Amino acid sequence: HTFGCRAAEKRVPDCVMRADAESAAIFLRALFDAEGWVEPGRQQVGITTASPRLAEEVRHLLRRFGIWARMSRSMKAA
Repeated sequence: HTFGCRAAEKRVPDCVMRADAESAAIFLRALFDAEGWVEPGRQQVGITTASPRLAEEVRHLLRRFGIWARMSRSMKAA
């Protein structure tokens, strides 16, 4: 894992991408606990990231559990 990288350069560590299902689930749980949200009424969860690579890698990990994710872009209002 590379520390000190910019938000747009963040990614899932290689060891997680190669991990077994239990370890991948632990990583995803921690990531969503820290950076995500849940909309129970809509049966949706979400995460916001500036890194397209991180978003794609998280989507890949979710697919391992039969969860199909959709990505959308939005501009941050300052």
